[in-house]
Formats: sequence, structure tokens, C-alpha cells
Amino acid sequence: MPVRSYLRLVASQPRLLGFGFAMTFASSIGQTFFIGAFGPSIQQEFALSHGEWGGIYMAGTLLSAALLPWTGAQIDRLPLGRYTAMVVAAMVFAAAFMALVPAAGLLIVAIFCCVKPARAWRAIPAPRRRRAIPAPIAARRSP
Repeated sequence: MPVRSYLRLVASQPRLLGFGFAMTFASSIGQTFFIGAFGPSIQQEFALSHGEWGGIYMAGTLLSAALLPWTGAQIDRLPLGRYTAMVVAAMVFAAAFMALVPAAGLLIVAIFCCVKPARAWRAIPAPRRRRAIPAPIAARRSP
């Protein structure tokens, strides 16, 4: 794609691109930062070996990846504000659930809940297409 096309996109959709960048940046809280910062404490709390913790993290991540085609498509079907509110609510639920997990087996669900909303934020929405107006209707609108 030529540079001019990118410049036209930036000029025509600055708010949408800014939102996409902000959500991509914010997604690191759920996946990279949250798990990276608290992983050792989680391992210690549940007496998990590195392999057990890796297996739990892998299972939660793979489960979230399996739903990515469906959840990614929802951003084209739902209003952006509603979609964002749902993702933020899911992140709040995920953080609370992670804090209250009573057993190591439920960590898979907690990891799934932490990773899934973070991945959903990375889906940068495409601008909505305008429907073509049928020719007879367009002719009636002409002055």
C-alpha cells in the first residue's frame, strides 16, 4: 500500500486509529503485565512447578485463542462503545476472579478470562461501510 494511502487513512480516521492504539496498549495489562508480574506469586500460592504453571497458562491461552475468530468478528457487528464496555467489564471480572480463585484447576478459567479480553482489544475496528443507495431512490433525492 502506498504511503499516501496510509496518510489518507490517518487523516480520515484519527479517532478510530487512536482508539485502536490505546486499546492495543491497554491490552498488555491483561496478558503480558498481569501474568508476568503475578506469575511467580501465583505459582507459590498454589505450589505449582514451572511446568504445571506453564501448562495452565497454555491451556487458558489456547482456549481464548479458539474463541478469537468469533469475538473478533463481534467488533464489526456491535457498536464500538458497547463492545468496549463489554471488554472492560470482562477485564474487571477477570481481575476479580483471579484474586478469588480457590483451587489451581480454576486457574485455567482465570487465565482464559484474563487473556480473552486482552486479545479482543487488539481487534482494530474497520470503518463501517456505507450502503449504496439504489438508483431510483438516489434519483428522487436529486434537486
